Amino acid sequence: FYLIRDWPTMIKKVDSMLPLAYAPTIREQLFLINRTLAAYVRGQLTVMLAMSLFYIVCFSLIGLNFGLVLGLLAGCIVIIPYIGSAISIGLGLVVAYGQYETSTAFWFVVAVYGAGQILESQILTPKIIGDRVGLHPLWMLFGMLAGAVLLGFVGVLLAVPLTAVIGVLAKFAVGRYLQSGLYLDA
Repeated sequence: FYLIRDWPTMIKKVDSMLPLAYAPTIREQLFLINRTLAAYVRGQLTVMLAMSLFYIVCFSLIGLNFGLVLGLLAGCIVIIPYIGSAISIGLGLVVAYGQYETSTAFWFVVAVYGAGQILESQILTPKIIGDRVGLHPLWMLFGMLAGAVLLGFVGVLLAVPLTAVIGVLAKFAVGRYLQSGLYLDA
């Protein structure tokens, strides 16, 4: 509550402390970072909605009990890499086994989860979120791997937003380099 209430005052205070000569450049970069992070959040919400719809439709076609709830859960916790998927798959397979045991329908549920994992991790997340934040899907995957190696699970959670921020700052640095005497005088 206090953060929301006092946010404009805090922003004015921080803005007043920026070095006058560099304030416009800093404001511009912060604006670009803010826009990129907002695009990341919107992209993540789009992926969550798409995955929820995918699972709900597939589970309804199979006739899985609690298909709506399981589809919503699977789509919403896709935001938590690995752990979210493990939880949703575990719950879904328990329900499917209880309903179908090991009949053909159970294996259809397994196939839906497999297809959902491929769709989310290899297509939707790199393409939708990568396009929204202006990063190539390869950089998105590289960022997630680097985040996992450097910071473990927390790094995986923060990898995409941090990669997006690094991308904004790298574009700024390259632009400044291309305008500098170091590049132009060569």
